[in-house]
Amino acid sequence: MTKTSVLFVEDDLDFRDSIMEYLEMHGFGVVGLGSIGELLDNISSLNPDAIILDVHLPDGISLDVMEQIQQLCDAPMILLTVQAKVEDRIRGLEKGADYYLAKPVNPRELVAVIHTLTKKQLATREVKPDCWVYNIKEWTMTAPSGGIISLTSGENQIIAHLVAHQNEPVNRIDLFACLGKTNPSIEDRSLDNMISKIKRKQSDKNDKIPIKSVRGIGYQLSGDVIIL
Repeated sequence: MTKTSVLFVEDDLDFRDSIMEYLEMHGFGVVGLGSIGELLDNISSLNPDAIILDVHLPDGISLDVMEQIQQLCDAPMILLTVQAKVEDRIRGLEKGADYYLAKPVNPRELVAVIHTLTKKQLATREVKPDCWVYNIKEWTMTAPSGGIISLTSGENQIIAHLVAHQNEPVNRIDLFACLGKTNPSIEDRSLDNMISKIKRKQSDKNDKIPIKSVRGIGYQLSGDVIIL
């Protein structure tokens, strides 16, 4: 599963390191930078999914270069500032910011904002014609045709693990563990029955979820799957 990449531009190293650690614990890939110059030099190559940007940086006010940032990258921007005056927030939003947070930042709120903004961003991007979209919270798989396949709780656990290792064989024991079975017997066919049930679910005849059996190992989900 590809991690959501976040670019965090903040010159306070202690604050930056603590937030980066929290974001990484919640599954994000984070790169930290300390100035506007570093941001402009690296943003194109890093191509982040979201940008967290302190308003006041050692080499200037980030609001002054937001148009330049937008020309280099279309990622949503979250602005941070100690002084969250109404005029500052309005100016930031007018310049193209997607969200404004005052310091000290609540890490849980920051995570929720990133999830919301990147989900909206994903919805506006062109999706490959052969892509599936998996929504772990809503327990659904959306087929390339647009048809939505609903999953049960157990099926969602299995799909979540397969999607996390898409295009890689997943051991049967690991999949059994998703169902709460840590020591299944050789005769236990509950996993195979569930996989068969998942594969039979389809919105039309061409929308079978691309799960295949890998002899001697377990199962594999093939193709491109976007995770929401």
